[in-house]
Amino acid sequence: SARRYYPVMLDLTGRTAVVIGGGAVATQKARELIEARALVRIVSVELSADLIVMERDGQVAVERRAYRYGDLAGAVVAIAATDDRAVNRSVWKEANDRNVLLNAVDDVDHCHFIAPSVHRAGDITVTVSTAGQCPALAVRLRERLSQVVRWEHAEFARLAASIRNDVTRRIPDFTRRRRLWYGIVDSGAIGAIRSRDAARARDLIEQLIARAERESRGY
Repeated sequence: SARRYYPVMLDLTGRTAVVIGGGAVATQKARELIEARALVRIVSVELSADLIVMERDGQVAVERRAYRYGDLAGAVVAIAATDDRAVNRSVWKEANDRNVLLNAVDDVDHCHFIAPSVHRAGDITVTVSTAGQCPALAVRLRERLSQVVRWEHAEFARLAASIRNDVTRRIPDFTRRRRLWYGIVDSGAIGAIRSRDAARARDLIEQLIARAERESRGY
């Protein structure tokens, strides 16, 4: 049966992530970790042209040699991207010894976690996973979702963040506030943003907040 994974979004800001390997896959993994603001360390005899640039620009630290036990010291997560199962087994042993979360690319037996297919729209992140059974299917489903979750949802999320404190102040009761937020999301505000009418979106939201405020006061 398929493995059962615990889905999670990790905050890796300022935390060490080690990538074993220097090819195209390792480069992509390094980019994703840099975007997550991790401190990225590469261990590889050879580096892609992009990784050489990333090293030159100070985005990654590099050890130009083969992996050896001890390279995961201080790491929170590690990626093995070498296509060498023997290396994966060695990294797996150290990861287990040090309680480091490891992803070995295309080697599910040596993974503590797997990377889902990701679609991002602003601060909205949608991921699809098939528990490692068919990554290509995850990609195709993610492509479909990218047609549904779009820029207007990201813009709406930013707008919601900007009014969150005001909503909490005006509607202190949690149950009422939760109902209000669903009402805001289900209103025409997202459609107004899609039509490039941010002012109308704000007006619709303010009307809903004001109504909830009146109801909470009993009139």
